[in-house]
Amino acid sequence: MIAGLDTQALIWAMPWWSIRPKQNQDVEEMSRRARILVRTLASEKAKTIVPTVVVSEFLAGISEGKHGEVLSALSSKFFCASFDIRAADLAARLAMKTRGLPKAEQGERQILRADILIVATAKIAGAAVFYSNDARCRKLAGLAEMKALDLPTHSENLFENNPASSELDDG
Repeated sequence: MIAGLDTQALIWAMPWWSIRPKQNQDVEEMSRRARILVRTLASEKAKTIVPTVVVSEFLAGISEGKHGEVLSALSSKFFCASFDIRAADLAARLAMKTRGLPKAEQGERQILRADILIVATAKIAGAAVFYSNDARCRKLAGLAEMKALDLPTHSENLFENNPASSELDDG
């Protein structure tokens, strides 16, 4: 199984992030759900992809003096995939697909661009499943032909009941 994570999933899961919740966000609940996801992916021995665009967004909220420690921790837990020429091609195609979406579904242009880069990088790195608590980001992952899922609400085998799970189990 190869799974990709977006920035919010990583932020909620990692203890060193100083979370500044948006209005009506339950920090404790989102952290619990993200930790369930990361623990379950690890116990299933899933390859977990964290695109380097996610790493950049993540580091922006951490003091510069801790960047080395955080980078070391991230690279030991996850595969940090770079945005490359193939991801650039997919990102351009995803951007073209989103042009026709209503403004409300597009969201803020900067966020949409970052999400497109994140989704494209995860897909090109081999992710078949993409986790995000952001509905727009999940929609992009679906456009990239990944199974797009919200963060789990309880511990479970994330891959049972998935007919493609044996095909996806690549380490």
